[in-house]
Amino acid sequence: MMTRQRAKCELKRKGWSQRRAAVTLGVTQEHLSRVLNGHRESRRLLSGIAALEQSPVAYRCSGFARK
Repeated sequence: MMTRQRAKCELKRKGWSQRRAAVTLGVTQEHLSRVLNGHRESRRLLSGIAALEQSPVAYRCSGFARK
């Protein structure tokens, strides 16, 4: 079972922003953020984060990073 702290580290290590990961996982960024910050529980979402592959596009080049 993945913890929310581990999930945050995995997203960063694999190069995913919360926004892009949320779209890929089929949830809103708000829901993903609430799960990662402990305001909601979702084992399915944490499992989905664990299953994500390395991001195919670097975060800075994805169009989601602030300029």
